[in-house]
Amino acid sequence: MNNLLKRIILLSIITGFLFNFQTIKVSACAFLNNPHTYEADKNRLSYLNLIDNAASNSLFNQDSYFNLPTGESGTRTNRREVEAKVPAQILKSIAWIESELLMATAQVAYNSKGPALVAFDCGYGIMQITTGMEKPRDGKVVSPAQVLIATHPAYNIAEGAKLLASKWNQAPQSRPIVGTDTDSNPEILENWYFAVWSYNGFSGPGTNKSNHPLDPIFNTWPRPSYTCDGRYPKNMFPYQELIWGCMKSPPSVTGKKLWQSVNISLPNLSNPIIGQNLSISNFRYPYNQMDIPSPQPIHFAEPINLSKTHSNKLLGLPKALLSKDKVTIQTNIKNNNASLITIDNTGSGLLAWNAYTTFPWIVLDVPAGVALGKNVSCIVESCKKRSEIVIKINPTLLPDTRAIGKIVIQFPNATIVDQVITVDAFAEFNTGIAGISKIY
Repeated sequence: MNNLLKRIILLSIITGFLFNFQTIKVSACAFLNNPHTYEADKNRLSYLNLIDNAASNSLFNQDSYFNLPTGESGTRTNRREVEAKVPAQILKSIAWIESELLMATAQVAYNSKGPALVAFDCGYGIMQITTGMEKPRDGKVVSPAQVLIATHPAYNIAEGAKLLASKWNQAPQSRPIVGTDTDSNPEILENWYFAVWSYNGFSGPGTNKSNHPLDPIFNTWPRPSYTCDGRYPKNMFPYQELIWGCMKSPPSVTGKKLWQSVNISLPNLSNPIIGQNLSISNFRYPYNQMDIPSPQPIHFAEPINLSKTHSNKLLGLPKALLSKDKVTIQTNIKNNNASLITIDNTGSGLLAWNAYTTFPWIVLDVPAGVALGKNVSCIVESCKKRSEIVIKINPTLLPDTRAIGKIVIQFPNATIVDQVITVDAFAEFNTGIAGISKIY
């Protein structure tokens, strides 16, 4: 082993910077480490209000990325554009099945901040958004949209609504139509069956997660309705039946149902026409043999009395204040000093941010997060409204005993220019016997 390698290993051990390989998350997700987010109230009132507004396209209707696409109605021969919206009842049920309406991990207290909920397949937050949440292949930093989806509940919910709307609009080109007898009216809840199926993956027999209702892996038809009280395992049902079941039997929090139940109808697989059209033999692209009439009886989406009390509170008008724009870090045998940068939100709502560096020897403990405005509740003792970024160095990657690097902090939901922090790093080496370097 040459002297240089010995020095690197010794330096790593002494300064405590040998990485803990048990805690490193190696994946293709947008963020190597979980970003931090805000978890709102236990009763989910904030999130339910955000869903109502997102479903009606009143949350980000001026945002070219997060607004809903124009809807569609009609059969294959008379498809036409309609108002951009999705049924809020369906979106709420999806949010519960995906995450139990939680933005952060279970360890994060309500009205507090902590690591965002991230699934093994890179599903982020309340709506478990996976589409577009993979690590950029070109090596570029994460996009503003990825930061907002991973850290901000409002944008996460808006992206879920947009995703559901886009699945609806895939018919008839690459999805079947429900409602051959009702003009495929999107106001009819039952007509969203294929769109909901697609939200979790329009998959069938032989895949890792089949959602085909006639797949032999599920109980024979008719089968009991799923309920959101934990009575049945989720793997007993295709995804769309989980959503239908939660609409019929809504979950309760602190003894109160989160929404009014809807006795939504599933396709009757015992009906010869529907059973034949949904047969596994017809499950092949572009699925044009799978069109079915609306399951009976039909139910229309309930009108929503929109309020922006909660959405305005979380969106607010955020403003950023950084504690410093330059840090000095020194490492030697005794310690590897770290530096703390704080981000304060001097405005209102949630200020989303992300930090990145192109210097491999700079280590950031949290890649992205939110800072809370004065109007946002932060009631547990451990909750801090400001964000903190701990900056350390990995001395094994320093190009010399002194190096200067930079960190860039971006704020995707505020009109604030990127902030640059200069990092001045020192590693102390004293030479003992000629030809051998030591750290003192």
